[in-house]
Amino acid sequence: MTGIQWLKRFILPALVVVVLVAGCSKTPSQTTTSAVTTTATTTSAPARTTTTTSAPATTVKPTTAPATTAAGPYGDLRVGLATFGSEQMNPVYADGGTVTTMLAPIYDILVDWGAKGLQPGLAEKWVMSSDAKSWTFTIRKGVKFHTGDDLTAEDVKFSLDAYGAKDAYASDFQRSFERSEIIDNYTVKIHTVAPQLDLPAFLTLVGTTGRGLILPKKYFEQKGKAAFNDQPVGTGAFQFVRRIPGDEISLEANTKYWGQVASFKKLTLLQMPEETTRVAALKTRGLDEIEISPDSAPELRAGGFKTIILGTPSSMVLLNGAYQPEGAKLPIANIKVRQALSLAINRDEIMKNFFHGDALPPGPPQLSDQVIGIDTTKWMNYAATKLNRYDPAEATRLIKEAGYPQGFDITLWTYTQAGAAYSPAMAQVIQGYWNKVGVNARVQPVDWGTFQRTRNTLRTPTPGLIGQAH
Repeated sequence: MTGIQWLKRFILPALVVVVLVAGCSKTPSQTTTSAVTTTATTTSAPARTTTTTSAPATTVKPTTAPATTAAGPYGDLRVGLATFGSEQMNPVYADGGTVTTMLAPIYDILVDWGAKGLQPGLAEKWVMSSDAKSWTFTIRKGVKFHTGDDLTAEDVKFSLDAYGAKDAYASDFQRSFERSEIIDNYTVKIHTVAPQLDLPAFLTLVGTTGRGLILPKKYFEQKGKAAFNDQPVGTGAFQFVRRIPGDEISLEANTKYWGQVASFKKLTLLQMPEETTRVAALKTRGLDEIEISPDSAPELRAGGFKTIILGTPSSMVLLNGAYQPEGAKLPIANIKVRQALSLAINRDEIMKNFFHGDALPPGPPQLSDQVIGIDTTKWMNYAATKLNRYDPAEATRLIKEAGYPQGFDITLWTYTQAGAAYSPAMAQVIQGYWNKVGVNARVQPVDWGTFQRTRNTLRTPTPGLIGQAH
């Protein structure tokens, strides 16, 4: 990351669990597939058949059947989410949780990721130069923004330049991006500061942000940054209707969508931080779909509700400032301390008890089955036998050897993110493991938006994130 290096201690990829109630607000002559259910909880717009998660195709049928079938999009889908994340409607400044829960239905991505890897999105094809320092993208013709304006190379260049700017959220793209160039109305070339063999993968929704989501240049410049955030426009399967900050986001099917038109006419996303409230609303048919933590899944399954495990957000602990001068005298600067904090965590127990078996074994940081050209099996075995092993006795010994025979204090910040409603409870589990090896961990709950502002001022003495964890 720009300005700071974080030592990442992978815990495990925890699965997002979505619960659906049969029926929703549609008639049963059509079925609801995973392409629809992932709209509000993962990365793909519901009208697309290619998703960026490993969710299996799932059919949900209502219990009663009407006599006729409506033509075109119809009915409402109401989805309850634990958080709206940063609630930033401009993807240039939005965190990954906000992109996948709220923005993916509104915008289209330049490059898709499906079962066979990289696939065409708004870019029909792409070619790497011989020195791997530039990529040329051919843009799909006939795509229109929700305003009716045609998508052209100017919009793609405008968007890429915005993602490459210093104030954009995705710092990794900033470091690799040099400039973009319009070749013709439907061709754009991206120049990178060094050979970039995997640039198209950066423009998918597989990563942490939506840097491949395309903005309308003309509309954005007419409205300005603030007004655009209030009335966002994209080319996606759903168009923005209204937003009540912290409460509700209403979308409506784009009937002129260039791909498959969405089945639902209206999509409403409701922020409900309390899981008990979401569950109650589901049971009373106030909601059609909710995001839940693994603790609620067994009871709801027993009650006849269908649960779907969607893509895998990675749960990890980040130690802030381990390599920065400001943190040089703090415990986490010592590699033995960092090793001890990892050895103290019983990942197998977390998978079995906390996630009730609905989790995947942890691997090295950022490794997944979506990584191209890596021997995933080899590194997963390495993680299981060495990197992520559980050894509290060795953890205790290392802490004493590092010069902390009485242990030390550390703050573990926690917050709810989209797709990870369980994070605050997970922090308490980690706190317990660390306390057992002599580390006095204090859990500090905070909302995600506040933490993002705190995190952006990491180099200042306050609020004291350096040397702490989240």
